[in-house]
Amino acid sequence: MRTCEALDDAVSQNGLLQSIFVETDRLPGEVLGNAVARSDGNLYEVELLEKDSKDENNGGIHPWSVEADKDATTTVTIQGVTASSTAGNITLTAYYPAGDGGLDELAQQTFSVVNVTLSLLTSGTVPSAYPDSSALPILSLAPAVWPPETGNYTTSDQSFCTTPYFVSGLVTPANYPGLVTLRRTIVLEDLYADPSNTPVAPTPISSKDDTGVSSYNWNSPSESSGYVYDWDAPGISETDVLDPSGEVNRARINFSEYAVLGNSSSTVTVGNPMPLFARVSCAKLTTGAKLDTTYPGDNTVGSGTTKTTRTLL
Repeated sequence: MRTCEALDDAVSQNGLLQSIFVETDRLPGEVLGNAVARSDGNLYEVELLEKDSKDENNGGIHPWSVEADKDATTTVTIQGVTASSTAGNITLTAYYPAGDGGLDELAQQTFSVVNVTLSLLTSGTVPSAYPDSSALPILSLAPAVWPPETGNYTTSDQSFCTTPYFVSGLVTPANYPGLVTLRRTIVLEDLYADPSNTPVAPTPISSKDDTGVSSYNWNSPSESSGYVYDWDAPGISETDVLDPSGEVNRARINFSEYAVLGNSSSTVTVGNPMPLFARVSCAKLTTGAKLDTTYPGDNTVGSGTTKTTRTLL
C-alpha cells in the first residue's frame, strides 16, 4: 500500500524539519517512506529516505538508520563545483539532539575542494622553481642522445635517444597540505625496427600505467607555492636497438597525464587529464647512438596526440 500526504504546516525547528511519526501494525523494517521538501519559487528539491525504527526517539535514516544501543556507519560524498580559495574552508559537522531540545556537536571535519591545472613544457630547460632539480638526470628539454656519446660503441653503452618534457600542475588551493601526484598512462604505443619495417614486440602497448619514479615527480604543493611537477624522457635505449650496423628503432607514443589526490597509487583524480605524445627514432651506429631524422616531425614531444605509424603518415 502507498499513501501520500502533504505536510503544509510542517515548521522548521533548530534548522531541521519536524519528525514524522507513522503508526502502523506492520513489523519494524517493513515501512519505507520518502519525504520531499520543496522550496517556494525555486525548482530545488531535497529528498530524504526514511525507514522506521523500533524507538520513536530514533525514527528514520537521515541518511542512515541506527537502532538503539547499536552503531552504524555512513559515507558522505561531497563533490565541489568550485575549488576552495584556501585549504580547509569547508566544514562538515554532525549533531545530535540535546536534552533541552537543541543540538549538540558530535563530530566535525574540515576539507578542501581541490583542482589541478596541467601545463606542458617541451623546450628550454627544467624551470628553476622545481624544488629538486638535482635528482633529474637531464635538465635540457631538447631531443638528444643522453648521456652524450664519448667514443665508439661498446656493449656497456646505455645511451638513450630521448625527447624529454616537463609537466607543471597548478594546485588550487595553493596551501593544500596533502599530496597531489601527477600520474601518466600510455594510451597507445607502437615500436618499429628498420630496415625490416616490422613492428617490435610487445607492441602495440595500450592502457598501461607509466607513472614516473618518485625522484622525477614532486607531489607536495604546500612546499612549492602550490605547484606539483612531473619529468619524463621517453625514448629508445641503445640496448633496444639490436643491430649496431645501422638499424633504426622508432617509438610512437600517446600518453595521458593526470593528477590524483595522494601518492602514486591513488586513483582519486582531480582536474582534467592532458593528452601528450612522443615520437623518437634511434639509430645505432658503430660510433654510438644517433637520432634518426628520416621522417619530418620525428623526435619531438607535444600536447595532443600523434599517429603511431612508422612514417607518421
